[in-house]
Amino acid sequence: MDYAKSGKKLPFKLGGVIYHCFSSIGKNDQQRKFHFLGATTSSAYPLINIHTPELLKTFKVRPIIGKGGMYRDTLEAMKEIKCIYLVQIGGASALYSSKVEKIVAVYWEDLEPTYRMVAFTVKDFGPLIVGMDSNGNSLFEKREI
Repeated sequence: MDYAKSGKKLPFKLGGVIYHCFSSIGKNDQQRKFHFLGATTSSAYPLINIHTPELLKTFKVRPIIGKGGMYRDTLEAMKEIKCIYLVQIGGASALYSSKVEKIVAVYWEDLEPTYRMVAFTVKDFGPLIVGMDSNGNSLFEKREI
């Protein structure tokens, strides 16, 4: 959001899928080597949750993949721009990792792995569950029956 507010262009195109994940990548003879990835619990990162509503509205991101849901403000922003939150099945990182075809680029490597940006190409990525939809429904909120 600092980039958008200052008028600076992001070093990548943001408008596809945001995947809240941890990943292990390395270098082998100056080439990127992919090891694995897996969804992180989105709700466990207050800084991400605080800035996500504005990020969604500014960059029109659709969808977000993670686990654990996100804050109510994010759900409201998702409803406004018709974004969904997809949930990765817990314990299935090996399956999701097998869907990565290549690493396209790595941005902000100076940040800890939690906050760096890694662009991957994937094929047949899933299964995923709609955990928060564009109508304001969330599997993560308690509802009275």
